Amino acid sequence: MRFVCLGQGKKVNLEKFKYIHEAEIDLITLSYDKPFKSDEVNWSSIYLPNSTWSEGRNRLLEEAKKRGFYDYYLFFDDDVIFTKGDIFELMDAVKNHKPDFAVPLSDSIKYSNRFNPEQDIQEPIAFDQIIQIYSKRAVYEGIAIPYIERYDSESWWYSCEINQIFTLCFYSKMSLQFNKIETVNSHHATDNREKKSAYVSGMNIERLLEILVNEIKPYKNTTMYDCLNLAIQNRCKTRKDNSTTKFGDIFKKNIFSCMHKTKSLIYKSKKS
Repeated sequence: MRFVCLGQGKKVNLEKFKYIHEAEIDLITLSYDKPFKSDEVNWSSIYLPNSTWSEGRNRLLEEAKKRGFYDYYLFFDDDVIFTKGDIFELMDAVKNHKPDFAVPLSDSIKYSNRFNPEQDIQEPIAFDQIIQIYSKRAVYEGIAIPYIERYDSESWWYSCEINQIFTLCFYSKMSLQFNKIETVNSHHATDNREKKSAYVSGMNIERLLEILVNEIKPYKNTTMYDCLNLAIQNRCKTRKDNSTTKFGDIFKKNIFSCMHKTKSLIYKSKKS
């Protein structure tokens, strides 16, 4: 089973991930501040100056696709730190369970109590994009990724939220969170790139609702559209606050509650 690891961040931070290449796993990195010189690395590296988070992820995905088919595409940011387990254990878990989407337990999910401590493996309730894995099928269906870049000038959070909602809606029955493997986000919001957008200060929830209404239009004949549209309408009628926490607790809960009531998969995916 072939994996490719796709990491982006500052040049100095990406250097520490050379152990992935040394383990004979394909590694592609993207730096936005300084390029690697040809004699500095023996893995594939890209320089995309001043790129946004979603632009970097998409450029890495584009490069990986040029190399042919992989079974899994593992995305990570340079500030990810494993506190329990490691990246190899994460890949082994994916090999054993073969999900379409997988994440470890991140600190932001753990300390906001959005996981089940009694389960070693569960469907994710929410996730941090600091590290995530997509199957070949999910990549080539093109629903949850590539990441949506068109709202980056407003806030980088929008691409993250669209990615999360589409992933958990379309792949809810095929997504796994491995709670025995834990990560922390070591320096989120200290990046100068992020300060050019509203990534640090957050996003506007009502604007996010407008964006979602637009982004779900291509899926009008699916259960996912009905669930999202219902949740959006309920949110517009009942909640006027701009809290991202309440957004996660109420809006997403409405979506996934609707999904489970259908007693069917949100999306009948194409055969790989």
